[in-house]
Amino acid sequence: MSCNYQFLGNSANGGYYFRLVAANQPSGGDSRTSVGLFTDSLRIFEGLRLILDKAKKGFSYGQYSGKSLNYSDRYYETKEIIYKGELLIKRLDSINQIVSGTFWFDGVNGGGQKVEIREGRFDVRYTK
Repeated sequence: MSCNYQFLGNSANGGYYFRLVAANQPSGGDSRTSVGLFTDSLRIFEGLRLILDKAKKGFSYGQYSGKSLNYSDRYYETKEIIYKGELLIKRLDSINQIVSGTFWFDGVNGGGQKVEIREGRFDVRYTK
């Protein structure tokens, strides 16, 4: 699991960025899955509830990816019209760099297949 929350300045490409990725790869296996939550140019704070909808400046999104045994990659993301979700920041401790929250989302891949991620929660240290 890795988590980052960074401020990249006030330029056009700056802003606050949050990234949380949790991956699972069983030892000795070829399969791997991961769930990611991302914000682009959004400041987070305790009590913040974000709609996970699209990968674009000023928005947030969820992503599920997996690599099957036959090495075919799968990527599922929230999309702004139908496939959405929610991220709730329950705690943000900027001194100790800890963030906690809950999330859920529906993602879709390029072939139109859907994945449902439910009852997600996290309580992690982040780096700047």
